[in-house]
Amino acid sequence: MDTGTIIVTDPLVEVLSTTYPQKVAIYTRVSAAENKDNLEGQTKRLTDYCAAKGYQVAAVVKEIGSGVNDTRPKLLKLLTNPTITLIVVEHKDRLTRFGFNYIEQ
Repeated sequence: MDTGTIIVTDPLVEVLSTTYPQKVAIYTRVSAAENKDNLEGQTKRLTDYCAAKGYQVAAVVKEIGSGVNDTRPKLLKLLTNPTITLIVVEHKDRLTRFGFNYIEQ
């Protein structure tokens, strides 16, 4: 991107998204309320990214909480929603600081 951000996509996700319709959710997180501007920035960048990829965004989830906290209610609700097929995050540490591979699987 023109900001210097490099986006790496998973080829399997690309194939699946052209084969099956995706129900996409955007998940953004900051660790403290004073970073709320960053939360809005993440949302804007991810919304633009999804639009460029042709993803129909079904939900935008914004949360304030620590990445090491495993009881974030909005994330838990999103992860247990069986209709969501793809969760888009700006960086995997926005989803979780530890155990990302478990969630990815």
